[in-house]
Amino acid sequence: MAETEKKKASVLSRLASTFAFVYLLCVLLSFAAGIAGLSSALAVVVAILSVFIAPPAGIAALVLGIIALCRLTPEEKSESAWRSGTTKNNALVGIILPPAIFVLMTVLNAIAFSMMSKQ
Repeated sequence: MAETEKKKASVLSRLASTFAFVYLLCVLLSFAAGIAGLSSALAVVVAILSVFIAPPAGIAALVLGIIALCRLTPEEKSESAWRSGTTKNNALVGIILPPAIFVLMTVLNAIAFSMMSKQ
């Protein structure tokens, strides 16, 4: 396919991918802030990110990704999921990234908690 013929991903799948990225950034910022230690003013910002912005962004990414996959056209179904910029690719990012990050952060927090409780 020529560059001019390249079809863009659907709006829903692009939103799913964007919300997954927002979720990733919020979780990474709150994790980094927890490691670095915070002043009281910055702690409020991190609390807002991790409690009020990250969970809805993760849920929105998951829901929009599922909806985007359910609404694939026959042409989009035949495309590779690994090809960048496709509806299927963006939707899968929204479906896979937030739960994977959630599980990873839960495991890291459990490890950190067990290391602190041994001391």
